Amino acid sequence: MAKILVIDDDISLLQLIKNALEYDHSITTYTGLSSVSIREINKHDLLILDVMMPELDGFTFLKEKKA
Repeated sequence: MAKILVIDDDISLLQLIKNALEYDHSITTYTGLSSVSIREINKHDLLILDVMMPELDGFTFLKEKKA
C-alpha cells in the first residue's frame, strides 16, 4: 500500500482523488502549502501537487523545500 500526499486548494478535487485512491492506498490531503513540511513530504511514496496554488505555485514550493 503506497502512502500518497495530495496538496490542492480545491476541496472537491481533493475529495475526488481521495475517493478514487483510498481503497488501495493511504491518502493524506492538505488544502494549502503553509503547513506542509519536508518531513511530511518525505513520509510519503508519492506527492500529487497542484502547481497553480493561490499562495505559491507548486514548482516554487518544491524548490524551496528541496533547498
